[in-house]
Amino acid sequence: MNILWMQSGGCSGCTLSFLGLEEMDLLSWSQEMNLTWLWHPSLTEHSADETQTLLQEVMDGHIPLDIFCLEAPSFLAPMEAVAIIWSQAWTCPAKT
Repeated sequence: MNILWMQSGGCSGCTLSFLGLEEMDLLSWSQEMNLTWLWHPSLTEHSADETQTLLQEVMDGHIPLDIFCLEAPSFLAPMEAVAIIWSQAWTCPAKT
């Protein structure tokens, strides 16, 4: 399963809590769960250009996305801005 973990409005401590799990080793657990980390701010080493390319490939449907995690609060914007962002940047093809 492909997972994409992004941070939003600020740090809420989710990543630190996740990385500090005492009951299990995160990397072993990821392998056990068959997770592929497409992007995570602390687990992946993509450059800015590589990250932009990856996000575009996900949005274009070339890379399947199974889990999307948005860490921290998301801020609201005027409806016009939300509509523009949603229609232009986050339009993903439906899975078949």
